[in-house]
Amino acid sequence: MIFKKPVLSDGITESTFECKRDGLTIRGTIYRPKGDHLPIAIVCHGFMAWQDSV
Repeated sequence: MIFKKPVLSDGITESTFECKRDGLTIRGTIYRPKGDHLPIAIVCHGFMAWQDSV
């Protein structure tokens, strides 16, 4: 499930997502610029950490 947020500077949109499976939930934030065929980077924090600590 993706929740849209307002457009940030330079046309970058921010949205959050949530994925549930087998009683576990993964949450994250997507920062997407305008355009097609863009590169991707996935940044994850370590075990027992929060996304604000990356």
